[in-house]
Formats: sequence, C-alpha cells, structure tokens
Amino acid sequence: MKCFTFDLNEMQNAVEQFAHTKAGEVFIQRESTPGAVLIDSTAECVTDVAKYNGLDIVTSVCVGDCNAVKNKLHQKFADFKIDPHFDYFEVSENEAVDALFNEAINYHKGVGY
Repeated sequence: MKCFTFDLNEMQNAVEQFAHTKAGEVFIQRESTPGAVLIDSTAECVTDVAKYNGLDIVTSVCVGDCNAVKNKLHQKFADFKIDPHFDYFEVSENEAVDALFNEAINYHKGVGY
C-alpha cells in the first residue's frame, strides 16, 4: 500500500485558487428593453435554467472559467452598463455575442484554468 503525504498549505492554496475559477456557461440574455442585454454566467446548463425561469437566451458558451470571461465582458462594456447594481448593458446582441466568442476562445474547454 502506498502512503501519500500532503503539504497542508499547498493543498489550501490549490483549493483557494480553484475556488476562484468556475467552469460553466457564459450567456447573453435578450431583455425586454430594446438594445439591452444581460451578460451573466452559470455553472448549470443554461438551457435548463432558461426553461425553468422563462429566459430569452441569445447564445451561450461553455468555458473553463466563466467568472473570468464574464468579468472581461463586463470590463469591455463598462461604459454601457445601465445600472451599477445589475449586469445589464446597452449594447447590441451582435456586439455582445461577438465579444463573448472572441473572449471565450481564451478559456474554451478548460484552457483558462
């Protein structure tokens, strides 16, 4: 039988680093206000979430770190944020989708870990 030893500090650092990354889907949601989209993420299947909550999803992308991708998009569109407390932006659906796909390439299928 093999016996493994672990450095508790190394394990804690690894857990903390992993806690800040989250595989999941970043999605663009169509809003009732013309010209506004929601840019958000979920660790769940966005199709299931949309069906359950009646959301109008434009598109979604699976990425290795959905928090990082979502934050990059929020930074890109910061000047177009409708309300500082919510993730709604006054940008076109096409512009939001293009930005999502361009950013997701860096984090696709776990590359962002």
